[in-house]
Amino acid sequence: PDLVRLTGKLPLNAEPQLSKLFNAGLITPNELHYVRNHGPVPKLVWEFHEIDIEGGRVKLGMDELTKNFKAINIPILLACDNTRRKELNMIKRTTGFNWGPGGVSCAYWKGPLLRDVLLAAGVPERMPDQDNQRYWIHFEGADEPNEAKYATSIPFDHVMDPRNDVILAYEMNDRPLPPDHGYPVRVMIPGYVGGRCVKWLSKIWTSNKENDSYYHLHDNRMLPSSVTDTESQLAKLFFSHPDTACYEQTLNSVIARPAQGEKISVSDARKGKTYRIAGFAYSGSGHPVRRVEISLNNGKSWLYCIREFPDRPIRHGNKFWAWVHWHVDVEILQLAQAESITVACVDGAHNTQPEQPRWNISGTLNSCRYVVKPELIYDDG
Repeated sequence: PDLVRLTGKLPLNAEPQLSKLFNAGLITPNELHYVRNHGPVPKLVWEFHEIDIEGGRVKLGMDELTKNFKAINIPILLACDNTRRKELNMIKRTTGFNWGPGGVSCAYWKGPLLRDVLLAAGVPERMPDQDNQRYWIHFEGADEPNEAKYATSIPFDHVMDPRNDVILAYEMNDRPLPPDHGYPVRVMIPGYVGGRCVKWLSKIWTSNKENDSYYHLHDNRMLPSSVTDTESQLAKLFFSHPDTACYEQTLNSVIARPAQGEKISVSDARKGKTYRIAGFAYSGSGHPVRRVEISLNNGKSWLYCIREFPDRPIRHGNKFWAWVHWHVDVEILQLAQAESITVACVDGAHNTQPEQPRWNISGTLNSCRYVVKPELIYDDG
């Protein structure tokens, strides 16, 4: 009930209000975690659900998955790559609905490494190196959206590297997965966009070709801004081109306090009171957020922000799968004099956020600097 629906009854696509998401803390409760679905939630039963591995070579039941493989339980930032699409729709209409900045959450996910499950099923740790052939691991869900089965693929080598922590998750925040989040099992790929983390997982297989299903080709793609339709030959070429596929999450930051249009009292400014500007930031590929800064004068100067980290954020010495919360205290007088508040951040690979939004036909991966404009109110104080 605390989520804002972005589409109709089915499929459910919803995000929390930004203030509620931020105030919930560094670990997002299950009921506030954003939901991205493409169709009705399948009604699956733990005792009867199986994962088909390698075209039926192995059928893995849920009890086998939980009892036969060592599980890890780690905080993972998950974000839809359509987060902040509304800002792009305000420039020019994309093909998608209005995701705000709340399509991101961070929860504990528990399950065994997919690598261990595949090795037990007879999949080799390394594929034969023939003419630089690349291999892929494919996932398919048990749901049945309108266009086709939801399926996608990610690079084989990424899964087989144990430092990437790709898991088959069956718990979320120490509870069985809620139906909307993939019960009884889903793939979790830390550092990747949410669209690759297939829910209601029913099939896994390997091949030397990228997935060619409808949703792999038409979802989670960032085309050049020059492509302004979906039906031209140029558009079809780019939708199937491997360079447009979204895999790693991009660096992003959002201001949660103050909210857009939040009223700032001039009387508080006169009394010398301070205001805590706060929000969250995240990156992908295991890169930590190294620095967050805000500007009160459209980027002419910047204030350094304090970062807050979840417990146990670092994996393998340098991998960071969670988000950070950040804050800085300023005098309300400064805030009252500011035309706007801008946040920008830098990650461990020295990636930065673009100053301006980069429109694309799908409305994906909007990661430009986030700007909030509070509103001054004059009272009798």
